[in-house]
Amino acid sequence: MKSLASLLFVSSAVLIACVDPSTELAPKASTEVRRFGKTGPLADSVRLAMRVTDLSTYQVQSDGLGEYLHGIAGMNVLIDATGNLQITPANATGTLPPVRRLNVSYASGLRWTFPKQVNFKIKSNKTNNGNPRIQDMAVGSALCYNVTIAHRDDAVQFVDTFNPAAYPSSSYALVTRISSTAWTVESRGVATGGFACGAPDTAWVTWTDLLAKRGGSFTVGAEAQAFHIDLRALP
Repeated sequence: MKSLASLLFVSSAVLIACVDPSTELAPKASTEVRRFGKTGPLADSVRLAMRVTDLSTYQVQSDGLGEYLHGIAGMNVLIDATGNLQITPANATGTLPPVRRLNVSYASGLRWTFPKQVNFKIKSNKTNNGNPRIQDMAVGSALCYNVTIAHRDDAVQFVDTFNPAAYPSSSYALVTRISSTAWTVESRGVATGGFACGAPDTAWVTWTDLLAKRGGSFTVGAEAQAFHIDLRALP
């Protein structure tokens, strides 16, 4: 007669053999329903073209190569399904510099990364003052959003934050919906709704020494970071 331990071992082996490994990787339907219920359908994301206004009075300028187009030259340029700007080269894990860059400069004495820039990002914050998703804004409305412009080379990363809720010395960015397919985002202006953006073109600037293992983050403080970008939805 086989021992009880032997019977248990055989039973366990049969059960394991009957499990389809692919089912372990398949998403659970209830999880997917909750996720899409919170974020909205993926079809709500909007692919964009971005044009950066290049004026000598602006601290944020383009690389001089024209519009930044979603899906072209390795660029992600879109309003995602949650309503946030997501503008960045798609090479975050790559080893080569991106094709497109962003020219960000600072006051004398601060380092800036163009043209050795290996990545940059323009994005709005997940918490946007209770405002609607950018793609849900009414045409003609102008609202204040939390916006961050970050950029880095191999040694230093700067983060420019337009969010006075977090840094009172900075200002919000003003997003205006020009038409059903066009928006502007700028560092100046007073909103017609939402929180008052205020007039200053000021970001709160921090930077990180990427070569330092400890104590590598530094606060620069309020810096003039004027910018203006135009966004248009792609067909």
